[in-house]
Amino acid sequence: MSKMKISLPNIEIATLGALGRGEKRDKAIRAFRAGRPPFTYEALRKSLSDVLHIVAPLGFNMPPVPWATIEKTVLDRCTKRKNEKSYNVAKAKALYEFRKRTDIRFLPHQISSSLILPNDNRIVFWSDMIAIVDGRPLLPFFDLRSSTGLQSDRSRQIAMSIQHRVAIEQDADLDQSGTRPAIIQIAGSMKDGFTPHLIETCLQPLLSMSNIQEIVLEVWDDIVRVSSEDQGYDKRTGTGGLFDLI
Repeated sequence: MSKMKISLPNIEIATLGALGRGEKRDKAIRAFRAGRPPFTYEALRKSLSDVLHIVAPLGFNMPPVPWATIEKTVLDRCTKRKNEKSYNVAKAKALYEFRKRTDIRFLPHQISSSLILPNDNRIVFWSDMIAIVDGRPLLPFFDLRSSTGLQSDRSRQIAMSIQHRVAIEQDADLDQSGTRPAIIQIAGSMKDGFTPHLIETCLQPLLSMSNIQEIVLEVWDDIVRVSSEDQGYDKRTGTGGLFDLI
């Protein structure tokens, strides 16, 4: 049986899951499906190692890459889509300055676990790195969107719960070191400038793994149902588990 071709970015899992089931979520799904992102932050994400000056293991540390070099790399990785270059560069510069002015270090750390959707897409709320802030190890997720990212505490609760249950608890080094989930969110605008904010806590307790699976599968099923209603797709939902260590 073929998989349904649905592209579902990581952030939408949390933002749609935060709405709860019903008309409000269905409306948000339709808005998501009807829209097309004007551009992506893929160029910036691919450049995070240089932007954040991730410290290499075994002490082989190189000096920070100059901003001019980073800027050129980000620009070269951008497509020709409108505003992609300006936004990627602006937010890269904001993160670059954030790293320089704060007591934060970034270390590489490969994470193998992930959530798997029924269409085999992987859901991850982390990059292959940890952040050290005042001696505290954190697993950061970079929310690069200005206004459509993890704005509500409920969406942050879902994202940080996935970080903790799927990545941290399944990684002995992270779990034993007391690593905590975190979100680095870039707020602002092109007019007023962008400012990264480090979010380490949410107002609600972290969800259990069973709660996470329930939310993710409900979001998936609702997207399949709305897609079927709107375009006559055959409804197909997966029966396999969402958790994967590969």
